[in-house]
Amino acid sequence: AAPSKVAAIAAAATAAIVASPLAAIAEEADDYEYGAVDAPIGIAVGGGILAILTALLPVALKGGEEAFEEMKDRDSEGWGTGSTNALNSKKRR
Repeated sequence: AAPSKVAAIAAAATAAIVASPLAAIAEEADDYEYGAVDAPIGIAVGGGILAILTALLPVALKGGEEAFEEMKDRDSEGWGTGSTNALNSKKRR
């Protein structure tokens, strides 16, 4: 058999094995209501907080952009020249 056919068969077998306990649980519940979710509220709250914090990340990084521009202005004579003399020489201040 071709390697791609073997990989496809292995993937299908893995999916069937992983999904079989879920099917057994779904058949077991007689009072199962379609669309009902029994999840802890902490996951939803934690996900909401995480979404808010990641949305605020650009605001937190704004100071870093200002610091970058300040360093760029301070080192403007050697900025973008490709020269690494500043790394090789002693501090010249």
